[in-house]
Amino acid sequence: MPTNRPAPPPRQAPWGWLVPALLTALAYLLAGKLALLLAIPPGYAAPIYPSAGIALAAVLVHGRPALLGVALGSFLVNLPLGEARALSTLSALGSPLVNGLGAMLQAALGA
Repeated sequence: MPTNRPAPPPRQAPWGWLVPALLTALAYLLAGKLALLLAIPPGYAAPIYPSAGIALAAVLVHGRPALLGVALGSFLVNLPLGEARALSTLSALGSPLVNGLGAMLQAALGA
């Protein structure tokens, strides 16, 4: 007697989250570097920051794997700024880490 059970979902590769995460990080990094070219001296605040929009779109399309990419991309954008601000080693790593977590939280809450 045939059953009307739905087909099981297709299996995802164990590393299937890696591609969306890395592509999101790359897109965030490129947009962030371009936005920093518009930053008003002597600070590092840009009047527009398209990386936030890219982060939100990536999370809406790819879900949780993109959040890791947002955190990584933001970390990489902000990492060289610690050296430019002459921060200590701990602050130079801590500040980009906190910024990355903040960008990830912003995208997650927006989604």
